[in-house]
Amino acid sequence: MIAAAALRGGDLERARSALAGPVADAEPRGASHEVDALRIELHLAAGEHEEAAAIARQVFRDYHGPGWRIVAEPLVATHALLAAASALRRVGALDLAARAAVSAGTVSGYTLDGGPWRGQADAAEAFGVVEANLGRYDEAIAAHGEALALRRVVVGDRHPESGTSHHHLGAAYEATARLDLARFHYERALEIRMRALGDHPLTARTYNNLGNLAYREGRWDEAIAMHTAARRIRVAAYGEDHAETATSDANLGMVELARGDAEAARRRFEHVLDVRVRVLGPDHPYTGIIHNNLGLALAALGDDEAALAEHRQALAIRRAFFGDDHLEVARSHHNLGALLLARGDLAAAREHIDAALAIRRRHLPPTHPEIESTRRLQGRLERASRPLDDEGWSP
Repeated sequence: MIAAAALRGGDLERARSALAGPVADAEPRGASHEVDALRIELHLAAGEHEEAAAIARQVFRDYHGPGWRIVAEPLVATHALLAAASALRRVGALDLAARAAVSAGTVSGYTLDGGPWRGQADAAEAFGVVEANLGRYDEAIAAHGEALALRRVVVGDRHPESGTSHHHLGAAYEATARLDLARFHYERALEIRMRALGDHPLTARTYNNLGNLAYREGRWDEAIAMHTAARRIRVAAYGEDHAETATSDANLGMVELARGDAEAARRRFEHVLDVRVRVLGPDHPYTGIIHNNLGLALAALGDDEAALAEHRQALAIRRAFFGDDHLEVARSHHNLGALLLARGDLAAAREHIDAALAIRRRHLPPTHPEIESTRRLQGRLERASRPLDDEGWSP
């Protein structure tokens, strides 16, 4: 199909042209859901998340309605439901996304020989992505491990789909601070994707994550090299004014900030914020991330009032999208607590620090670096809260 080939090659305008116009209704309507799946994927690639979610909700309603011949069309049904799960996840409908992923797994169970089938791997992967978004990383690792095991049997370990499983496993291990395992899976994903796809947007995503991993480990030159490689591919595929390219700019800004060039980071973050507000909208979680990062740069430049405003905006976006009990929300609480503590507003700082620590303890292993970081912040707060002795020192 022309649209599918165009999407695989990153040619969104050609895909949009191929999918333009009405699709003839069929009985059952499931016959048109391959086109629905492609339209969802097109909208997601273009950053049009609400449009993708509207189609996804219709797909999910149709799947649970009468007359959809699931057994006769398992490939179509699975593709449509997995695309729907991805779209629903992007707009924060995580429970519905999980239900769509589980439904895809149910559909993919309809096989002729009873052996492993790639649709089951796709469903496990979709479920793992949703679990990771909910902060349930052990469940995500189990799902992605299942997907990888199935794909090794069905398509082999050098196939791009196996590369995707390695990529997702790397992300889940990185989120739980198992960095050696994260690097192993990212490097395997990059090897597979470079061999099979070359300079493809999926390859850029693995360069991006390896750059983030190098940043976490303090290897600035490696981080810049990885993010620069990701950006080069994204500019070629999407252009300068695209959400994916903006992600590379945001990550390069974080390296600049870590190296002490807060002004360069601020300029880069402001550009990224402009792109994300225009492309994704003001309430998207990626927009929340850049508000957070801009707050860090402004604090480093000594503009505490502007930094507080950015961190509060990030917290509001994250709470609206993820709810109160999520690791992204904890990051905003931590950063607000640190800034308020530095300003001497101890009562307000305590509220945010306690919230961050409670969320992180619920979702992360006890020795995770983010728990240790918030505990150190809490220790600074406790020392600052002690009464002074006669010589002006806190005991």
